Parts: sequence; C-alpha cells; structure tokens
Amino acid sequence: MENKKKYLFKEIQTFLVNVGWTHKIQICQVDVYMELSKNLKLAKIILTSLTSAGLGSFILKIFPSIQDIAMTITFAISLATTIVIALDKEKDYKKLAEQNKVAADKYLEMRNKAMSLLYRMKYEEGITTIENEFLELKELRNEADPGLPHTSYQAVELASKKLKENKDNDYTEDYKLFIPKDLLDLEGEI
Repeated sequence: MENKKKYLFKEIQTFLVNVGWTHKIQICQVDVYMELSKNLKLAKIILTSLTSAGLGSFILKIFPSIQDIAMTITFAISLATTIVIALDKEKDYKKLAEQNKVAADKYLEMRNKAMSLLYRMKYEEGITTIENEFLELKELRNEADPGLPHTSYQAVELASKKLKENKDNDYTEDYKLFIPKDLLDLEGEI
C-alpha cells in the first residue's frame, strides 16, 4: 500500500506541474494577443488620422517641388492603413485571447483540484477515493487537451521565463513553483 501511495503522490505531482505549465502558457498567450490587439488599434488610429488629415496634400502645399515623394508617402500611408484594418478584421485578437483565457481557467481549476488531492493525501487515509478522483481529473484533462487553442512560441517562452529561469526538465524546481513546501515535505513521509 505504501508504494501505491508514493506512486500516486508522484503522479499527482507530475499532473500538477503539467496542468500548471499549460495554464501559464495559455495565460501568456492571452497577454500576447492583448498586446497585438492594442498595437493594431494604435496603428489603426495613427494611420487613419494621417490618412484623413490629408498628409500628402499638406506636404504638396508646403513643398510643391517634391510632388512624387508626397504622392508616394500618401500611397504608403493609405496602403498601411488598409493592411492594418484588414489584419484587425481578419484576426480578432480579443476573441482569440478570450478563447485562451477560457482554456487557462479550465487548467487552473484542474491544478487546484490536483492540489486539493495532494493535501487530502497528506491529511486523510482514503487513498482509493483520492485515486478515483484523480482518474476523473486525468479524464477531464484528456477531454480538454485536444480543444486547446493555439499558443505561440512567444507565449511558451514567456511562460518559461515567468515560471523559472529556464531549468528545463528539472521538475524539482517546478514542484517548488506549484506545490506548497508542506506538501513537498510529504514525500519523506510516504
């Protein structure tokens, strides 16, 4: 029975770290999308303002000798405005951010449930009940994994930076990030 409890404890620890990583990556993707949305909005405001203010006409009036340059500047600003508006319509970054936020919330809930199982393992005897609840939790993750929204490399890097100082594959550091010290001490007890 003692080996079974140790195995379950380690399995829940690994689960906790994995869903913690997924949660953090999804949250970082929300940050990336919101930053893109903000930047597109700012570019749209600036470019639209320049286009509607008639920058090209203004330059022509001040410097009539540089008509070709003024026309090129006007064309470039108009083209940039069209591209930014099209990008904003094509990629609704706020909607994408909301999808990642919903996924992050699911994984946060799984992480909290796994944490609860570890606490209950330390303070309760009912290993069979905990084992059954953990199986349900793993099934919940298996159902959620295929529907995870896309995350970028930038979000993964940002999550890694936020969680640890790039000590990849060193789960002892991950446990310190996700599992309270009193539960880490449980390892010596079981």
